[in-house]
Amino acid sequence: MCCGTQQTRVLVRKADRARSTGQGCQLPASGAERSKIAPVIEILQDRGYLQMSATVTSIFIAPAAGAPMTPIETAELEAGRGIVGDRYYRSEGSYSAKLRAKGADDWQITLIESEEIDQFLAEEGLDLAYGDFRRNIVTTGVRLNPLVGKRFVVAGVEMEGVRFCEPCAYLAKLLTDKLMPAMVGRCGLRARIVNNGKIAVGGAIEVQPL
Repeated sequence: MCCGTQQTRVLVRKADRARSTGQGCQLPASGAERSKIAPVIEILQDRGYLQMSATVTSIFIAPAAGAPMTPIETAELEAGRGIVGDRYYRSEGSYSAKLRAKGADDWQITLIESEEIDQFLAEEGLDLAYGDFRRNIVTTGVRLNPLVGKRFVVAGVEMEGVRFCEPCAYLAKLLTDKLMPAMVGRCGLRARIVNNGKIAVGGAIEVQPL
């Protein structure tokens, strides 16, 4: 459960005071603790108060629809196409034909917060790996939902958030029926790739404040 409205106001006021005196905002380091104050983090990020260390925790690709997600240390990204070697780059993803028929370009790359995965697994008592959620990039230290319609940089590669990457019946069948509705609004971000480049695990994620 996230913090209440009153606690949110208190923490934001503390951040206001910290900024006015030139001090930084100290946040919990663990994913579980960060998840509890997710609304506060989102507000402070939007106001440009936080200088957080947002990073790429994991990178995954699958060569074909239904194939296991394989962890990789580095990845080659191609603007307008996706991660080289991934099923959607090859137009072989489960929803490739459907998305292309709609003229959508939000299939290029997907991201999900490690904090949201950790919290879901803790809440439901499940033992699943990050790759089981079938997203390309697992992040730490950044809220993804506010990035819809905004540009951000992942390890030097610019991307633009398109829409939430909501859980689907296919993923729920693979993992657990608890996935829906528990992970609705928490299951990541679909993005388009703006420029070519390489990314690596541990790379920085840069988000410009409003």
